[in-house]
Amino acid sequence: DDVISICMATDDNYAQHAGVTIASILKNANPSDKLRIYILHKGLSKENIEKLQSLKSIKDFELIFRSVETDTVNHLKLNHKDLSLATWFRLFIPELCFDCHRKVLYMDVDIVVLKSLRELWNTDLKDYCAAVVDDFTEIDGKYEYKKNHLKLPAPYRYFNAGLILFNLE
Repeated sequence: DDVISICMATDDNYAQHAGVTIASILKNANPSDKLRIYILHKGLSKENIEKLQSLKSIKDFELIFRSVETDTVNHLKLNHKDLSLATWFRLFIPELCFDCHRKVLYMDVDIVVLKSLRELWNTDLKDYCAAVVDDFTEIDGKYEYKKNHLKLPAPYRYFNAGLILFNLE
């Protein structure tokens, strides 16, 4: 399957941001890139759905909206007041994006894409469940944050959860 499958989670508060992220993907895609974008949401307004669908004027792509039932996340012990409910939707991507064939690229809606996602999409995930990028390394001076706030002593690692290439196999 040469279709690049992308998944985002949003609510009405961040729908405009999702639109900017999608527009940047479309404007910087290769002409041959086929794109399928999943929007995971809880009660996204009809107006915001229509605005996101209007982005097809930039480049034709498949846009799939998947409503997430509150029951799906109610059993989680959510104690982070700074995070929206939509933040947790990425945990259910295998169930919600069941029609993705081999993999899916999860992207937060605060990302601006500057070139085609094809190279990232072609990352070999054969023996891995996901491709991620380390965050809060000792090199960038944030090791104390990782150790003291997150309580992650060395050698444990922390990755950026805003961009994850999931191997669904």
